[in-house]
Amino acid sequence: MKLKSFILLLFTLFFLSCNKLVNNKNTANNATAVFNHLWNEIETKYSFIEYKQLDWNAIKNKYQSQIYDGMEQEALFKVCSSMMNELRDGHANLISPFDVSYYYPIFLNSPENFDARLVLTNYLMRNGSNMQSTGALDNCILDTLGLKIGYIRYTSFGDKLYAEDLDYVLDKMQHCDGLLLDVRSNGGGSSSNVYNLAGRFCDQKRLVYRSYAKNGVAHDAFDQGVDLYVEPKGSLQFTKRIAILTNRGCYSATSFFTLAMKSFPYVKIIGDTTGGGLGVPNGGQLPNGWTYRFSVTKTLSPDGKNFENGIPPDITVWLQDSTLNKGHDDIIERGILYVKNGN
Repeated sequence: MKLKSFILLLFTLFFLSCNKLVNNKNTANNATAVFNHLWNEIETKYSFIEYKQLDWNAIKNKYQSQIYDGMEQEALFKVCSSMMNELRDGHANLISPFDVSYYYPIFLNSPENFDARLVLTNYLMRNGSNMQSTGALDNCILDTLGLKIGYIRYTSFGDKLYAEDLDYVLDKMQHCDGLLLDVRSNGGGSSSNVYNLAGRFCDQKRLVYRSYAKNGVAHDAFDQGVDLYVEPKGSLQFTKRIAILTNRGCYSATSFFTLAMKSFPYVKIIGDTTGGGLGVPNGGQLPNGWTYRFSVTKTLSPDGKNFENGIPPDITVWLQDSTLNKGHDDIIERGILYVKNGN
């Protein structure tokens, strides 16, 4: 009987020990240090506290009361990610082994202004033999209003653009009266693709924006900035009338591209304001091993405007149900009118 009691005691101690190990793994014994480290990194390095008029001390007070050492890891992540989402920045992310935070309202709180199926069936495939998928570029030539208009759909700046693909598409469209470049719902990608694509629509070297990096703890501490230029690239360029079609789903590299194209006098931005994202992100590691990133630069237009919250179109157009029901895309149709009339 004593032996059975001794064995039962061993099993009980073993279970309690294992349970303690599991609980330690799921609890954040340094939650206060993690929270304070993240808050301070944003306080001293984030680019847009002043621009977005954020009261970062008030935000700290809002969330700090929810933090205590020994809280669950998931609960700590939720509090820290909620604090980061106060930045309203798609480039601000918290990364843990079990979750990654994102800020979705940039595009979820706006009309989509894009119907991929309608574009495919009623424009790209209007004449089935005319549509081509050349590398990352879906393209066709629209024969409308007595004009020939090139249409290019680029879905992600993360998809590499090859010179031979651009040469092929632009050679096919050299005889066109104008071009529609549809980057709606393109969430961004590589900056090299921005310059590779913009250079194909460039008539001469042009200043397209200025980039400034944080260089001090003050909210307005930035370096002297660097001027960024786009110049003609590749063997072929297209410099007739060009409409860039945008919506709120255009983010990061797509906003950089849109801002660059605004510097060309024969280009119009048509559709909705982009999602912004003109700060380059960087990050680091928290005391518990989680990582984070947020914007540490700002980008201004050549005339000094900050479009971090989105680049407004030259011509605002939203998709209307009445037009969609007839199989037409208001933004594409308005781009066609710009090519025809120049306004």
